[in-house]
Amino acid sequence: MEYEIQKYINGDIEIDVNVSYLENTIWLSKDQMATLFNRDRTVISRHIKNCEINGKSMRAKNARLVPKNNRKYELELYNLDAISFVGERTRSKELKPFLFWAKEILRNKENQQKEPNIIVFNDKNLSLDV
Repeated sequence: MEYEIQKYINGDIEIDVNVSYLENTIWLSKDQMATLFNRDRTVISRHIKNCEINGKSMRAKNARLVPKNNRKYELELYNLDAISFVGERTRSKELKPFLFWAKEILRNKENQQKEPNIIVFNDKNLSLDV
């Protein structure tokens, strides 16, 4: 899978988000969802398990990342449907702004540059500041 990294910023939350324009979705890890929704990772894991029981798997398997220390490891990433499911189950107030941001990023893909952009979400007036 090929991703572009976009930065999601809303208040104290700052997450590097994997965007796949080819698949037209956003991918996050469990740790990123825990940060986004301000919940423990075990809560996120429990909701993801329930999500998979209700239908198809919404994860990217064997996503290989190479961190700064040049060690390879596998990380499971979850698509926008799974992120939305978990956000609803955790009753997170951050879900709506994140989904708005994600849809704007995917909708404006033709305007994306090769360099990562930082887009700050301003939740007071539901607009994007670029």
